[in-house]
Amino acid sequence: MEKLIYDLRNFKIEYNVMNGVPVKDLLQEPICQQFLQQQMKNWHAPHIVVAASMFAKRYAQMVVSSTLFSLVHYQIVLCLTVDKVVYGDDHTLQIPLDDIHVLQINDEMREKQYEKLFRQLFAEQIKPLFEVLQKVTKIKSSVLWENVAVRINSVYQKLLAQDLTDRQKKQIYQDFFYLNNANGAIFGLKENPISHYIKIGQELENNPCRETCCLFHKLEKKKEALTYCQVCPLPKK
Repeated sequence: MEKLIYDLRNFKIEYNVMNGVPVKDLLQEPICQQFLQQQMKNWHAPHIVVAASMFAKRYAQMVVSSTLFSLVHYQIVLCLTVDKVVYGDDHTLQIPLDDIHVLQINDEMREKQYEKLFRQLFAEQIKPLFEVLQKVTKIKSSVLWENVAVRINSVYQKLLAQDLTDRQKKQIYQDFFYLNNANGAIFGLKENPISHYIKIGQELENNPCRETCCLFHKLEKKKEALTYCQVCPLPKK
C-alpha cells in the first residue's frame, strides 16, 4: 500500500493537503465558471473553452490514469469519489488518505467490482463534471471524452513499455477490452463515449492522432517545449 501511495504521486496526487477547490463544488455552475476563469490565467489560455479542455485532460490523468495504473500494478485502487477530492492550487489532486475507501480486486469478483468501480469513476464523477463544463463553456462533449481516451491510451502505452509480468500484460488487454466494450450505463450515458477513441498496441502506433482537437496549441505560454499536443490531429505549420 505504501508503494502504491508513493507511485500515485506520478499522477499529481497529493495526500492530506487541502488548499484548493473541492471538486464537488465544481458541479455548481457559478463556482465552475469562476474556477475556469482563474485557470485561464494559470494556463495562459485565451478562452474559457481552452481552460475547460486543459482541466479535463489534467483531471482525467489524475483520476482515470491513476486508477488503471493501480489495477495493473497492484490490484488495489483508491476509490476517488467526487465528494472526497480537492483540485489543488498547484494543479494536484488532493485526497484525505484516511477517508478514502480502498478496493482490493478479487479475481472471482472482478466483474462486479469493475462495474461498481468504473460506474463510480465515470457515471458518478467524470460525467457530472463534464456536463457542467459543457454548460459553462459550450465545449463539445466529444472533445472532453476524447481527452479521457487519450489518457487511457497513454497510460497503457507506457505500461506496456515497462518490464511487466505476463499476468500484468494480460491484465492490460483485459482491462482495455472491458473499457472498450462497456455499456453506456457505466458512463451514465446511452452509449460508451470512449470506445471510438481508445486504442492499444499496434493500432495506436499506426494511428496515434486524435480525432478532435484538445486546443493545447491555443495556449499562449506553454511549460512544455511543444507547439501542439503529441497526438494533435491538426496539420503542423
